Parts: sequence; structure tokens; C-alpha cells
Amino acid sequence: MKSFREEIVNDLKSNFPTTLDCLEKMVVTATAVGLIKCSTCCSEKQIERENHSNLLYCTLCKTITRIFSSTIFKGMQRPLAWYSAIYLAEQEYLISSLDLATLTSITEPSARSIMRKLKTVIGEDLSPTKLSTNQASQTDKLLPPDLSPNALSVYVHISETPTSFDSLISKSQLPISPFSSALFELELAQVIESLPGNRFVILQEAPEAKNSKSQKTSNHDLENYLHSRVHEPDWLLIACLKHVPIRDMDLKNARRHEVGQNYSDGNSMLRSDGATPACTT
Repeated sequence: MKSFREEIVNDLKSNFPTTLDCLEKMVVTATAVGLIKCSTCCSEKQIERENHSNLLYCTLCKTITRIFSSTIFKGMQRPLAWYSAIYLAEQEYLISSLDLATLTSITEPSARSIMRKLKTVIGEDLSPTKLSTNQASQTDKLLPPDLSPNALSVYVHISETPTSFDSLISKSQLPISPFSSALFELELAQVIESLPGNRFVILQEAPEAKNSKSQKTSNHDLENYLHSRVHEPDWLLIACLKHVPIRDMDLKNARRHEVGQNYSDGNSMLRSDGATPACTT
């Protein structure tokens, strides 16, 4: 008997088997909600597109516009991977970057970039007011209260020293699929970070950051949120189409700033206790 996730993946492959199928779905959806327009005169009716091209020509002001130039898909090179991740999330299946890479035959760093951008869109859409009161009442805890047993069993083997994927899966003794899901859950909860080379480290939290823990989304809250929107056709695709472009560099800088701030705060605490700060070279 097929699992829920297997059925969803099979539906995806059946309905959108090629890159062109995924791209056309994205263009049709953008057109239906009025997002295909000239970047200069904002005309929607005078736009022409030929032979599934990535370019639009405005017959009114003679301007050439790239279809997704003002959206999160700006510069997109992998429509199949992008739409696969979106489709699965809309069906309540948040795929891990490793599984997305395998499913769509792209590199894991590329899949990680896509999933981080999707998490940004979902996180902005899921405002703190939608979080459960249970989570908000536990802001003094380092870990989100709703982490799954699998996620906790993986988390205990991750430290400030980068640990490889193979080492973690060996220590956790979990099968590959639940292990990958557990890693993604921990990344989503912002308690670990994935590094180049399939390595993972704990994200240390600064003391004052604990006060804003209610601003972060636990896996349980996210699952509830995705479930609440499952009957809204293309909701995540539309949210992505309406989102401004996100550069990979912006994501990296934001992550570095967060980690750097936490490190700086930790050193300040050490100095106040009279200890010598660690070497930063």
C-alpha cells in the first residue's frame, strides 16, 4: 500500500512530468491573477508571448519584459524543481532539500536554496499571530516544544563542530527518509544550519533572542498552517509570484549576521566573567 507522500509525488509526476509543464502552470497561474504585465506601462492586454518563451513583448510601449523578473522566481533556471517543491507543500508535504534534489535531479545546494526561499515566503505569510498559544507560552526554552522524536534523536548528535550527513545518519540509526525529514524540521525550527559539503551545526541562541522565540515557527504550527490552506488552489504559488526577488547572497548574509551576533554576544558574556575570548582567526 502506497504512503500518503508516495501518492502525492506520483500525482506530481503524472500531472507535471516535465520542466515545460511546470513552467506553463506557473505562467497560467500568474496570468489568471493579473501578474503578467508590462514592467513599463503595466499593460496586461497588450502582452504577447511566443513559443513558450521566457520573454514578453508589449505592443503598446514596445518593451520586452522577462516573465518573472519582479518575483521570487527571478533568474529561475529550474522550474521543475521549484514547482515540485511548491506543489508538494500545497499538499501538506514539505520535502527536504535532499529529497528534492533526488526527485528533480538537481544538486543539493540548489535544492537547499529553493527550500530556504520557500520557507521565507511561508514564514512571512504565517504571521506570529497565527502561532499556537502553547508555543508562545514557552519562549524560555531553547528548542521548540513541538519537535518530533526523530528530530530530537538527530539533534542530540549535532554540535557547534560541523558534523557530516553520513556521521549523523549513522549515529541516529534512522532510515534515510525519516532522517532527511528530521533534518529539514530542525532547519525549519532554526536550531541547526546546513553547511557546504552536507555538514550541519547547531545555531547557538543569544540570551535576548529567547525573548523573541514566539516569532519563530515550530514544525507543528507549520503543519497546522499548511493543513488549513490545503483547499486553497495554488496559494503558495501565488504567494511566490507576489513576492519580491530573494537573492542567495541575501539569505547567506542574514544567516551569517544571525550566527555572528550570537557569537559576539557569547564572547561579551565571557569577557564580563573575566574569561579570555576565543580566537577568531
